[in-house]
Amino acid sequence: PGGAGQGWFDFSPTGLPAGRYSLRVESPHVPSTATATFHVERIVLPERATIPVSVDEPVGREWQSFPATFGVPFPHATLDSADHVRLVDRNGKEVPSQITATSSWNADRRDVRWLMVDFLASSTMDKGGEYRVEFGRNVKRSPVTQRVKVTETGEVVAVDTGPLRLVIDKR
Repeated sequence: PGGAGQGWFDFSPTGLPAGRYSLRVESPHVPSTATATFHVERIVLPERATIPVSVDEPVGREWQSFPATFGVPFPHATLDSADHVRLVDRNGKEVPSQITATSSWNADRRDVRWLMVDFLASSTMDKGGEYRVEFGRNVKRSPVTQRVKVTETGEVVAVDTGPLRLVIDKR
């Protein structure tokens, strides 16, 4: 939408190498041209970096497998994908989690702005729940080994997650 002699277009620099560019728009129907300059930044992933995360229990008691969700912001040109992120406990052991990029710095979604992390947190009385978000080009999450199983008979549908089995009666 625009007034007389104005027009709009979308342009995505996906796939362009890092650098400074000049864009010129010409039309045989308009006597003038429009120019714009823009910069494409290269995302430089560190080999491995960590962000500490604490899940505090204000009552001072132990608890296991408490659903927890938190968000992690990333500066521009720091992380290209949620595939290079994992959650580990205080001993460096990977914690099963779901990690999703919820916002990005650009239209092609290759520059992560915010991640959401969902997991089952545990705490001890003396240390609380201490975790670290690891990210970088040498970071990969372990593959899921225990998948959700769905079975169906004439009378029920059963969903088995491992720790939980849900049976739905079709009647």
